Amino acid sequence: MQRGYAPYTKRLVVTASGDASSTIASAIAPCSSLTQKAAFFCCSVLAFIATSLLFPFTSIAIPRTIVLGANHSTPPYVIAETQKGLEIEIIKAAMNSQGYDVTLVFASQYRMASLLKSGKLDAVTPVTTSSMPEDTYISDSHITYRNIAVSLTSHNHTIHTISDLNQHVILAFQNAKALLGDEYRNAVGSSPRYLETPDQQKQVHSFFVQQDSVIVLEERIFQHYMQQLPPDKLTAYTVHKPFPLTHYHVAFRDPELREIFNMGLKAIKKSGEYARITGNYPQQCEHNDRTHGPFPTGQKADSQPLQ
Repeated sequence: MQRGYAPYTKRLVVTASGDASSTIASAIAPCSSLTQKAAFFCCSVLAFIATSLLFPFTSIAIPRTIVLGANHSTPPYVIAETQKGLEIEIIKAAMNSQGYDVTLVFASQYRMASLLKSGKLDAVTPVTTSSMPEDTYISDSHITYRNIAVSLTSHNHTIHTISDLNQHVILAFQNAKALLGDEYRNAVGSSPRYLETPDQQKQVHSFFVQQDSVIVLEERIFQHYMQQLPPDKLTAYTVHKPFPLTHYHVAFRDPELREIFNMGLKAIKKSGEYARITGNYPQQCEHNDRTHGPFPTGQKADSQPLQ
């Protein structure tokens, strides 16, 4: 984080109208009676005013910047190395449409809450309605996550509900037990073997290599890492969707900023920019138990889900 960086400041807007020439003449006249130094200062100020008067109804805006806290890299949603990602691009586009720039600070969820409370951040993402920090204002939902279970098609697993996971070996993302609710926690408590991992790239790789588990993770994250594997490492797999969608939001310290973001989000959805951004990333499939593959040698994994 940039030390001493001040969160956003108000915009300066100057407008003018009326008979500019006569106003300028009368304003500059008093400068003749001043000392040289004072006259220079006076005329500099008046020159700025004169510029505004000569161009009625124009505005000079100093862009405002907000400081946004985001999770450490969770591709394709947040990619710290490039300061991009699906979620970051959506937030930047929404704020840019309203005249704001966005500076990013990457931190853990706990650290972000502390920085937000101390005023060093203007906003944090992503949060849910049940996990929003205290004394913040939550935005409209800007992104939706879909957690899935993935199994090898050859295993013929039936996973229609969360409780169906209780009979399978599970490799899940870190903190899945805490985030996916009581039903999930109870189900995997009966699993023959249950593990969680912070490394989701290895999670996806080991699924195709070891071929002995069901993995639980977010759908776009799975597709992101799967597409990095060579075709000869892929095996036909089935996507199961026993989990409800998770709608995420941005939490702001300032209710005005929250409303500005909401307006920007509506604007980019209306203009088509939101769809353009999401179209550059892996898509979510609407179908349950959808089989993908097999993958002949030389064929790349689908970049779009089968419909």
